[in-house]
Formats: sequence, C-alpha cells, structure tokens
Amino acid sequence: GSDNDQETFFAFPSILSRRSRFSKAALKVWWAEGNNGEIVLSEDRPKTVAIICSSTRFPGILEARDLHNTYVELSHLYVFAEKVQDITTKNTVLEAFFELLHVLHAQYVMGYDIITMPSPQAIRIIYAGTPTGCSARRLLVDMYVASADSDFLEEGYWPPEFMLDLARTLMDVCAAGSYTTAPLTVEKYTENPDEDV
Repeated sequence: GSDNDQETFFAFPSILSRRSRFSKAALKVWWAEGNNGEIVLSEDRPKTVAIICSSTRFPGILEARDLHNTYVELSHLYVFAEKVQDITTKNTVLEAFFELLHVLHAQYVMGYDIITMPSPQAIRIIYAGTPTGCSARRLLVDMYVASADSDFLEEGYWPPEFMLDLARTLMDVCAAGSYTTAPLTVEKYTENPDEDV
C-alpha cells in the first residue's frame, strides 16, 4: 500500500513461487527485493494482498463468503492476481463471481430488492487493471448479455471499453439469430493452472 497504509504479510515463498510467475521472479536473488525475501507492492491494497497471502497458507480459504460477497472486492482480487500472474487465484475469483451471481439471483427471485449483477465500480476495476480480452472481462460482458436489461444503463459510469465489448457481443448474438445466449459455465472462462508458473 501507500506510505499511509503499508502492512507487512507473511506467506511461504515456496507456495507463492508455485502460484505466481511474478512472485517466483521477485524472490530470485537478482531481484532487489529477493535479497531479503520481501516483495514490495506499494500500489496494491493491503486488504487484497492479505487475502492472497492467507490463501497461500491455507489452500481453499479463498471463497466468496470470505469476501463478504462483494463483486468490488472480487474485482480488486482478480486484478491483483492478474498483476502477479496467479492463475489459481484468478480462477478462484471467477468461480466466486459465479457463486455470488447465483446467490444474489436466488435472493432476488425470493423477493429481495437487490442488484444481482456486478456494479459499474466492479467493472471499472476489472477494465482498469486487466488486458483486453481477459477472462474476467469476457465473463462480465457475458453476464450482462445473458441477464441484464436496459435499465442498467442508468446506474452510473460504465467504462467505454466495457460498453464496446457489450455492443460487439450483443451484435454477435443477434447476427447468429439466436437472441439468447448459451448458459454461463465457469469452465468457459478459467485458465489451465498448470501453465501458471
């Protein structure tokens, strides 16, 4: 984090290195921080780094319920995992997006007045911190194509890239003549973790 909110976390280097290309490189002796076993992440949120560190010590701890079921926190976590090239965490976050969508949709069907889709803020976080065509971007677009109506346009500021991706996908769906999308499955978006490091 920045000077005002820096925190120090412990994670086993061997586990970090197995999960992240970035961490593997950063812990090498030729990397400045590698000499003392520290990786400085001054631009990243301590809360997000804490989740990553805890999930390396206790595999399986990273689930949607640990993040208070918020798309915003999941988005920050995905962007961080993208930065450090941690495919396992990226896949876990995408799975949590699916779980959260299903939980919120079930509550909506039961009559709760809640928004089931990721907010403009969550989408801005993903689009600001990921490359064009990444899995999280594709999932967000597909979620909106499959489930949103035009009322969502009134909700706030949407990244222009998201709107362009959304328009392209909608045009592809219309050109195919189906006007419906295939059911969303997490396997369509996850990456092979064996390619992780």
